[in-house]
Formats: sequence, structure tokens, C-alpha cells
Amino acid sequence: MKIIFIFPLTLLMLFGCGGEDQNRGSAPSYPDTGQAEIHFDDLVIADGYDYNPVKSQSLTVDISSRSTERAHVSVYTKFKETSQGQYKPDYKSQIISRALESGATELDFSIADSQQELLAEIWFYDGQAPLQYYFTPEKAAWVMK
Repeated sequence: MKIIFIFPLTLLMLFGCGGEDQNRGSAPSYPDTGQAEIHFDDLVIADGYDYNPVKSQSLTVDISSRSTERAHVSVYTKFKETSQGQYKPDYKSQIISRALESGATELDFSIADSQQELLAEIWFYDGQAPLQYYFTPEKAAWVMK
């Protein structure tokens, strides 16, 4: 009975040992390209260059002149324009969402500097169609009225 367990264990140990590599030699050599090596210290970066790939955004919502009913605002990074001129957001791309109090709120959020457009939707709990606002992140602060 012990041989049944010892034999497979011995085989496993033998397979794990490996063999002798016949092609053992020096490290591979690369052809000389004739160009001098560039070191990190040699790089020149312009003054004022921003390494931060994130932009801060501020969105102030104040629709109190239209409605003070219960409402909710959401901001999306991905959406498509429909044939009726409305926008259909990709709900998975929502980056921030908040309830409005008396028709107003402020949102502070961050987006990638490559983000070209955003969609904000204000949803009302009574079932009416949402208010939609398309904006580009060229400015850091936006006001929705």
C-alpha cells in the first residue's frame, strides 16, 4: 500500500529536478545601433508640464426657479445621442450622483484629462422625463440652472 503512494511521489520529484541545458552560454548580444544611450537624467521636460492625468470638476445645480420637488442629479462619462436629439447615458459610466435639496446641490468630482464630454441628468421622482445637460470639461466649474 505504501508503494502506491511512494512511487508517484518519487516521479513528481524527478520531474521537478529538470535536466541539463545544452545551450547554456553567455547572455544574448544585441547589435550596436550606433546611437548613444539615453539616460533618465538626460530627459528635458518643459516648465509647467503637468504630470497629473486627472482634472477636478465642480458642478453647481440650482433648478429652484423651475422646481423644488424631490430630484436627483447624476453625471455620466459615456452616452449616445438619439435620433430625437436626446441623450442615452451608459448607466455604468456614472461618476457621481446626489439628491437635490430644495432644487439645489453642489458636486465636486474628478475625471481623466482625456475625457472630452460629460452628461448630467436631473431625475424627478414624479416620473417626468429627466433634464439633460451636455457639457465639456474645458472649464473646471459649471452651473446648471
